[in-house]
Amino acid sequence: MLKWSYYECYKPSELHRRDTRKKQRTRIFTGITIETMRSILFATFFLLAQFCWGQQSNVSAIESSLLDKSNLWSVLDNNQTIHINPSDPYPYSRSTWHQIGNDSIIKGITYKRLMKSTDTSHQYWTLSGFLRQTNSSVYFFDGNKEFLLYDFGLVVGSTFETDTNSNFNYISRLDSVKNTKINNADRKIYYLTKYPSSAIGMKVSETWIEGIGSITDGLLRQTTLGLTGNSHDYSLLCFHRNGELLYKSETYINCYYDIVNEIQEFVSSPNDFQILPNPSSGPITITNKTNDNALKVEIINSAGIVVKKLDSNLCSPIQFDLSDQKSGVYFIRIENKNEIVTKKIIKK
Repeated sequence: MLKWSYYECYKPSELHRRDTRKKQRTRIFTGITIETMRSILFATFFLLAQFCWGQQSNVSAIESSLLDKSNLWSVLDNNQTIHINPSDPYPYSRSTWHQIGNDSIIKGITYKRLMKSTDTSHQYWTLSGFLRQTNSSVYFFDGNKEFLLYDFGLVVGSTFETDTNSNFNYISRLDSVKNTKINNADRKIYYLTKYPSSAIGMKVSETWIEGIGSITDGLLRQTTLGLTGNSHDYSLLCFHRNGELLYKSETYINCYYDIVNEIQEFVSSPNDFQILPNPSSGPITITNKTNDNALKVEIINSAGIVVKKLDSNLCSPIQFDLSDQKSGVYFIRIENKNEIVTKKIIKK
């Protein structure tokens, strides 16, 4: 019995045409598949890259925004006024909370309200001023005048002038920048030198964190210690975002203080004692210009706590070492048989 194959049902010419069409379909199908796959892969990669870049940019913008309404700052004011006469105020350490409020339009410009509170649980808020941010620049309006508060777009070596309503304007120069991570977000830390435009030789250091502000001078960069005779020294205690603590000062334990240092001092001859160096990174020497020996010398921190003490008949010069103390402001109280003298010293 003869058996016929499938192809034997066709004439030779028909078989040739059928085979040719099959090869053409195979080539066409194979070509379309490769090109389509390439296009799909390219488009997928492009879309993923755009999405990831967009997500990263959004996160970065949110994390770096100083005007996010979930931000909460706690700023410490160390009033270092020395109590000389009974009517003089005592030195104190008090905290102020800051948060961003609703929008306000002033002279056609949209600002965010900056609110402040001084109670422990920050329940009662009052208006402190107005802020606005344009790209990397942050401006503060106090109700009378607007001035540039921050410029996070500075490059190393560049400067900008802050024209405040005080008796002087000061220049800020960016000395260096380093990158860090806070809450898994990349942030920049800015190290600056600040000095009055009228007295370049009088300089203080300042440190900013991107999206948080100045940690050495407080949110509104109010510290002018050593520049104008201002007795207030501001610093950032804590910074929260969405209820999460992102920054805490290494110098202080708590995020809130309300302490009055009731140390009553009567200084009759404040120039009889000399303290060098001031500021100091550790060792200090106290020299008495008179022949009287000191009966007691105490070093008191900004919270009113005696951290070091020497007593008995102390001959000049008297030496202390503050290397084991944290950076900040201290008071040196010197007592002899005729007077009590208090002097301020900065521990670097």
